[in-house]
Amino acid sequence: MTETLYRTKNPHPLSWAQQCFEMAMGEIVVDEQTGYYVRETQCWFDAAKNRVIRIQYTLSPREGFATVEEAQKRYEAQKIFRARRGYVHCYNPRHEPARPARYMRIEIPVADLLPEETKPEAMEVMGGVILSEEVPSENS
Repeated sequence: MTETLYRTKNPHPLSWAQQCFEMAMGEIVVDEQTGYYVRETQCWFDAAKNRVIRIQYTLSPREGFATVEEAQKRYEAQKIFRARRGYVHCYNPRHEPARPARYMRIEIPVADLLPEETKPEAMEVMGGVILSEEVPSENS
């Protein structure tokens, strides 16, 4: 599984004034044992060198997670970590020409926000990501 997280819904790769994060999860064999890895690649465009810079971080133990469920839990935790910092626009590439990339906006329920994330200056950085908040109706 691979997804890319951006701060904007319509990123333009060659004019990035920002960075993005590619998240990946998959199977790995280490010392003849099957495990599951979670990786994050930080990317940004270096205008001076006219190329994309990529730095990869492994978010799993060397031997990988023992179960796919453990890996999925770590993957989702990192995705929420990035969303809390404003990377709420998620693209899942499709490698078949007839199918476009899948887009999803990451939602963070208000109950899951940290106290400092509910301050106005934090909401500006996060792009106002309070999508699960219920809006009071006229009858309430």
